[in-house]
Amino acid sequence: MVLHALRPHLKVFPGGLDDFLFRDPKGGPVVATPLMDSAWRPARNAAGLPEVTMHQLRTLGGPTTPSDR
Repeated sequence: MVLHALRPHLKVFPGGLDDFLFRDPKGGPVVATPLMDSAWRPARNAAGLPEVTMHQLRTLGGPTTPSDR
């Protein structure tokens, strides 16, 4: 499933063995800081959950996927 989804991406953004799979506009690694500052931290604070991390949410996604319904 993952390879099927990545094939179109790799056709548009081919790279070498040591290149990043996903790159920022300058060709470097994608850095989460802008996402964290603009969206994640304000959302979790508004929800009253200032200590919850994105990594903690990964365990919540499994049981709620369409295949598990």
